[in-house]
Parts: sequence; C-alpha cells; structure tokens
Amino acid sequence: THSGADSWGSYSSIELEWQTKTGIPFATAIRNYDVAPLVVFEQFFVAGATNTALGINSGHIMSSFPTLRLEGDAGRLGYLTYSGNMAATISISDWVKADGLPGGGSGGFPLVVFDRPMHNAIVMSPANQFMGSAQGVWKSNDGNQNVGFGLLGTATEIPKEFSYETIFYVGDGVNAAMSEWGRSMRHRYGKTSSFREADFSINYLGYWTDNGGCYWYNAGDTNYED
Repeated sequence: THSGADSWGSYSSIELEWQTKTGIPFATAIRNYDVAPLVVFEQFFVAGATNTALGINSGHIMSSFPTLRLEGDAGRLGYLTYSGNMAATISISDWVKADGLPGGGSGGFPLVVFDRPMHNAIVMSPANQFMGSAQGVWKSNDGNQNVGFGLLGTATEIPKEFSYETIFYVGDGVNAAMSEWGRSMRHRYGKTSSFREADFSINYLGYWTDNGGCYWYNAGDTNYED
C-alpha cells in the first residue's frame, strides 16, 4: 500500500502482483481518493503479453479487474447503459439479473447502476484506453451473473508496461452522477465543455440532426409554443 496524488487529488492505493498459469506477470491496483467520490481500478501488464486474442468476433474480454458478482434481491438496483452504432441503443433493466446488459465491442459504457428510489448512483467506465476496453458479462457455475471490466478479447497482444484503468464515480442520483463523472473525465484530460455549450444545434434546434437530416414545423397562424 502507498499514497500519492494526481489530477483527481490525493489517494491511497492497494497494489497486488499476480502471475497467470502460463507465467505472464501482471499487477492490479485500487486507488481510493481522499476527497473526490471515485475509485480507480488499474490493470498493469509489466512484461506485456502475446497471443491474447479470444477470437476475431469475440464479445468477451481477455482480462477482468474488477469483477462484480451480482447478488441480492431482484428489483433493488437497476442499470442504464448505451451500446450499438453511435450509442443509439439504451438498455435499462434489473442489475442483479443483468438482462440485456451489452458487452464486448458492442458497447456498454458508461454503465450506471442506481438504487430503486434513484437517490444514489454509481457510474462505471474506462478511465483510459477507451478504444481497446470493454465489459464482459458471464454466468458462473452457481448461476450468478458476473460483470467484469477489461480489454477487448479481439486484441492479439498487449504492449510492455501497458496500463488500463476503470473508474467508479459515485453521485446523488443518475443525472448528478453522470454530470460529475463527465466533469471529472474532462478535468483529467484538460478538456472543457465550451464547444458543446457554444454549439448552435444544441442551443437552438430541438430535433435530431446527427445524420444530416433536418426538421421544420409550420405552426400556421400560431407560434410553436401555442
């Protein structure tokens, strides 16, 4: 264990060293931040790895940390996430059952888990290596669902000293948690929301224009609000 600091603030860290059955060394770390309501889970591949692909069309992940075992009474927690082309598919269901929870290259990030009153929520997503990361969903022998966060199973090798991080951000309800998670990610990478706030279509148009389409409404002798 040790303490440190980065752009998110000071933290305490727990680090563990591992080795696969084939002798590949890797390490994991959990960073718990002192002020910011977030935890970061890191996978660090000291010497890298080769021949890691699980299949070209694999929807699985080749590494997993953390792995969440879904237990408890159904209906107490729900989840919301996005997937598919341009994140056009929204999935909302029971967290314990993980019905319809997407994984692999189809998406599933950010993933938001919330309680039934929707007073508490946690946002889970990659904190780096965004194009090579995924979540995996599988059922263990005892019938419980598991959700893990790691690298896409289609990658054929991992470079030496490669690091992948997953962030868990806690907030008061889904909207607040998502907003603060986004702010924290922008802060880490030195980004602002100025371009979004100055965007003409977001500020003045009320219809989807992402595919180049347009929308016009003729209200006749009345205005649009009437």
